[in-house]
Amino acid sequence: MSIDEFWQWMSDRSAELLEADGQEVADRVEERLRDIDARIGVEVSGAAEPREMIITAWSDRAAFDVVRDIVAAAPPLEGWEIIALKPPRGFEFALDLDGLHIDASELMFDPLSAQEDPRLLGVRVYVPGAADDDDERLNRALPLILETGIGEEAAAQIDHSDFIAGPPHDNKALPIEQLLPYVQWHRKKHGL
Repeated sequence: MSIDEFWQWMSDRSAELLEADGQEVADRVEERLRDIDARIGVEVSGAAEPREMIITAWSDRAAFDVVRDIVAAAPPLEGWEIIALKPPRGFEFALDLDGLHIDASELMFDPLSAQEDPRLLGVRVYVPGAADDDDERLNRALPLILETGIGEEAAAQIDHSDFIAGPPHDNKALPIEQLLPYVQWHRKKHGL
């Protein structure tokens, strides 16, 4: 499917999709988008005016241009706001994943550095309330939390992330709200 064919398909079903459940819309639209590029997907808001449709590369920098091309080709669609890549939304949200509750605003982080290449950016995220046996769920939740909080483009700049279940062991960790300014500072410092 070409980008133009996708937008023709979307235009033909726009009114119907505006009324559908968010997950149904996401499933139907993503199926078509993956015909353009398998690396991309979509997130759709609930029924609201306008209804947001975020076309995402799931922080895969190599797919950002495809996402931007798709959104740039979007025709005006009444009732829709089409967005390229997840924007930063901050950390004032909670996530429940298979019984694990994470209040994103309570997270802390430590910057990590790689001596072999100081341009690489790493972060260690501390997750209060999580237990050592929550590793699998935290591995799934952490990328989503970071993308939501600092936006997809900034999250893609993080070369390595890991987590510690529980609070930081000292008082040097930074509040998670400082992550986006830290990523921006790191990139500027290293001319990236």
